[in-house]
Amino acid sequence: MCPSFPFALAVFLEGMALQAMTKGQDGDFARSLRSWSFIDPHLLLFTFLPILLFGDAMAVLMER
Repeated sequence: MCPSFPFALAVFLEGMALQAMTKGQDGDFARSLRSWSFIDPHLLLFTFLPILLFGDAMAVLMER
């Protein structure tokens, strides 16, 4: 990926493309994406935050 292109913008554009591709479809992929839109945000936070914090803490410790 181009270093001057923001990663957050790339992820946003990918999400918009996935939404546009599955609009009005009833396939397995579209149902899977729709099911993720109804997931509890706290579940995602409590699942991924400890993993991300641990990874960053290890990166800081390895820099010493």
